[in-house]
Amino acid sequence: MRPDANGTVLTQEEFLHDYGDEAGQAAWEVAPTVFDPDTVQNVDEATGRDLSAETPRAKVKFWRDKRDEHHSAAASPVAAAAEPVVSE
Repeated sequence: MRPDANGTVLTQEEFLHDYGDEAGQAAWEVAPTVFDPDTVQNVDEATGRDLSAETPRAKVKFWRDKRDEHHSAAASPVAAAAEPVVSE
């Protein structure tokens, strides 16, 4: 596992899933191999939650849970129905 640009710790498979095959592989290759808790983003801009006082483990868990929520919402039938239909 390695952190992405936001500090969310991902597996190589998750990098490929989130960024696409080519960009995901490139991001994986440049991602640090040693985890530095200071690379984890401290503020969730969507909610304003400040994680500065949290432990490194709590920060990692927060961002992984948020990533999982995002992917779950994107995969739900309700989210798919809300997507605009573009016809050519």
